[in-house]
Amino acid sequence: MILLGQAVLGAVFALARRCPKCMRQAVVRPSQKRETVACRYCGAKVPPKHWKEGSG
Repeated sequence: MILLGQAVLGAVFALARRCPKCMRQAVVRPSQKRETVACRYCGAKVPPKHWKEGSG
């Protein structure tokens, strides 16, 4: 059961981003993990995290 919880948290943290303008954190959809998205709070552009080749 602990491993399942760790897997879920790992997936959520992999999709979490911090807005460079307002510094709020939000989780994006898996389909948006490599896209620049608008911050839900201030509207600024939030770039994707740097992905290593072959991951995710």
